Amino acid sequence: MALSELGCLVLDTDGQLSYINPLMCSLLGMPSDNPQNLADLDEHMQARLPAHEPRRRPLLRLFQQVLTHQERNTWSTFKLTQPHAQVVQIKAKRLSDGQVVMYGRDVTVAEELDRRRHEFLSVAAHEIRTPLASVFGYAELLIKRQLSAAKQQDLLGIIHRQAGQLVTLINELLDLSRIEARRGVDFNRQRCTLAHLVEHALSDWSVPDDARVVKLGSVHTDVSVWVDPDKTRQALVNVLSNAFKYSPQGGDIEMETVTKSLADRLWAGIRVRDHGLGMSASEMERVFEKFYRAHPTGVIPGTGLGMSLVKEITELQDGHVQLVSELGKGTEITLWFPARLGDVVS
Repeated sequence: MALSELGCLVLDTDGQLSYINPLMCSLLGMPSDNPQNLADLDEHMQARLPAHEPRRRPLLRLFQQVLTHQERNTWSTFKLTQPHAQVVQIKAKRLSDGQVVMYGRDVTVAEELDRRRHEFLSVAAHEIRTPLASVFGYAELLIKRQLSAAKQQDLLGIIHRQAGQLVTLINELLDLSRIEARRGVDFNRQRCTLAHLVEHALSDWSVPDDARVVKLGSVHTDVSVWVDPDKTRQALVNVLSNAFKYSPQGGDIEMETVTKSLADRLWAGIRVRDHGLGMSASEMERVFEKFYRAHPTGVIPGTGLGMSLVKEITELQDGHVQLVSELGKGTEITLWFPARLGDVVS
């Protein structure tokens, strides 16, 4: 039991402690000297509960429940705050001889994952419902009312745009889900020069109703990185798309490649810079969250998934994303990838 992944303690019918393993001591916040009874355990457990926690004497309650109820076992979850946030699940079981065994486990990570899953599903449902409601509503209007040809064209245009938004959202959701689930095992990584990646990203690149082009700066032709060219293009296209969208007043969109040495290692980066709306410090902290949009006004189209995809694709290729932005002055995003010295082409 000393090596068990479950905390464990055994109490007699009077609440005297006959055994406790090291993990249970840790979960309850016990000191190195072993406690003697249930009162000692409860004292330390209560010290870890938040001040407003209504369930005082938590372990005593569990002990009494399992002794007095018909059920031979019961369990409870405790959200602890001292000395750090932790969620602990404790299950109590009454044995045939009257002794009570309590098992404990740390479910902090599982609780956080469950919270994020519920939050993700809630936001995803909302984001999908919004364009779907428009498609349904305007289609119903076309069916039930006699409208002029010009009005019909207007409504069909709205339906087409909202349906396109819905398709984009679902495609990005599927891409992100697939990338997260497979953790890059389906990436076709190969040696690519920075010049090739830039050229690949800009091939067939265009923004509807926008005459601006990407202004290229210096591009390294002699530095290579080990990446999937198609996945990296997807990340770069998302960054370029944001640069255009969040520069509604115009201005140059610049792209260049850069290198740096860090901890005796060569890093190669592809940088995209705009001179648009920029972001505040609080917006920068959340930019990689799923569905987060710095300017959720509806004027600038988007799903809020693009930067999440950029981060996943870059980090699964041993890289990282550097973000520099100033509100009202623009944003600079650099995708950094490691390049070994042997990958520098002479």
